[in-house]
Amino acid sequence: MNIQSKNFEKLDVYPNPAKNTVNIRTDQPINTIIVYRITGEKVIQYKPDAAFYQIDLNHWAKGIYIMSIDNNFRKIIIE
Repeated sequence: MNIQSKNFEKLDVYPNPAKNTVNIRTDQPINTIIVYRITGEKVIQYKPDAAFYQIDLNHWAKGIYIMSIDNNFRKIIIE
């Protein structure tokens, strides 16, 4: 399996820390977002096919998560 990172010129994940929602904005459409717990356990996967995507966090547990956005990794804190 060939895993390559998409080279975004712009990749914003905000707000961070987050409470109700987290926004992901890029300069190109996102193929896949995978969210992991800090322990490495996969939580959920999205296939937005858009340059902006919003995730509802209202039912998520507080903590630290890692987002893989087309293999570009970002840490997000949920309060």
